[in-house]
Amino acid sequence: MVEARSTCTACGTALVDGARFCHSCGTAVVDATVPTSVEVATPEPRSDLRFVLWLALAAAAAIKVSALFGADLYEETGGSTFHFRNLSLFVLPFVAWFLVRTRQPQTQISRLLPLPFLAGALVANIWHLGDPANTEVVLALHLPVALLLIVGVAHAGDGWRTVEGRLAFIRFTGEWMVHYVLLGLGGLALVGLTAGGFEVLGISADLEYPLTGWILPCGAMGAVVIAAWMADRRLETGDGIAPVLARAFTPLFAVAVFVLLVGSLTAGDFLDMDRDALVLLDVLLLVVLGLLLYTVSARDPQAPPTWLDRIQIALLVAAVVLDVIALISTLGRIGEWGLTANRTAALGINLILLAQLGGSAWLAIAALRGRRPFPDLLRWQSRFLPVFAAWATVVMVAFPPIFDLV
Repeated sequence: MVEARSTCTACGTALVDGARFCHSCGTAVVDATVPTSVEVATPEPRSDLRFVLWLALAAAAAIKVSALFGADLYEETGGSTFHFRNLSLFVLPFVAWFLVRTRQPQTQISRLLPLPFLAGALVANIWHLGDPANTEVVLALHLPVALLLIVGVAHAGDGWRTVEGRLAFIRFTGEWMVHYVLLGLGGLALVGLTAGGFEVLGISADLEYPLTGWILPCGAMGAVVIAAWMADRRLETGDGIAPVLARAFTPLFAVAVFVLLVGSLTAGDFLDMDRDALVLLDVLLLVVLGLLLYTVSARDPQAPPTWLDRIQIALLVAAVVLDVIALISTLGRIGEWGLTANRTAALGINLILLAQLGGSAWLAIAALRGRRPFPDLLRWQSRFLPVFAAWATVVMVAFPPIFDLV
């Protein structure tokens, strides 16, 4: 019988039995073993794939079922707004179901999993006391963030409260996104080649309705589930793609952020940005945060500082300055035109980003100078996942009663 490794080789922390990652530094436990006398039950690959394909078909059908009740996807009188509000509800429950079945079968999590999605559906569709147009956009944008936390709990189970569990979910979301983009590009190429083949062969076919009405929306929903399965399999068999891409794009985004920062500071009244500029700036800051998460989660905590670490620190400092500019500009708009759902939501996310990015910059500088251990940065990153979900929940639950009546 072979004894399982009890400590992390990177930082020496005692490991929990069966851990796939160190809960202190996030290092993968690649050579953990189990007693040879114990049989470990794993899902059959074929049955697992069949289950995922059924879930993908269910997600693809979910976005079309609403048409039976008069909510057509492209109907301007209500169908399009209905799908905009409920888009995450068409697919994330099926992803969570897949993760629970493969990772947390027959647990309390599996029994309670439908409740948050049911609550999200009620909030998205009936939790309005006045004109829903005042909060419809912010609700639709924040609902996926809150539901993503439920997917994270389905992925990590009881380990969600640990750094190890949250870092594992961060790695999963990175792989999930990369595989979804690859599936999307492959699907678009297939559609383009098919349409081109019809044209070359002289076959006259009107593909607009089947393409826009069925293939694209159903394929987009089903691909989310397939990409989640591919990401989970990828991480079980080896390292992911997302950290590699994050390391490759970090220098490029550092240049882009510095150019934007210099442009903002030299543009005159840089504190009076319009709404579109503020939205673009917040999206850029979220991308910077994602790059940091996926790069840091895969970094060896015992490795010496590299040029990439220094670029990340410069990127973080520039992002903090940009966030301060966006925050001041948002406060100026609130002071001039008053509070709205959009401005209040933007204010909250900018404050969270300021704390997240600012704390990350400080810890990264301290780690680079040898004053703080690198795992402190990992813990700081993981602690903010519930914060984002909590703010999204506040926006969904509290904003409709407050702003729909204004």
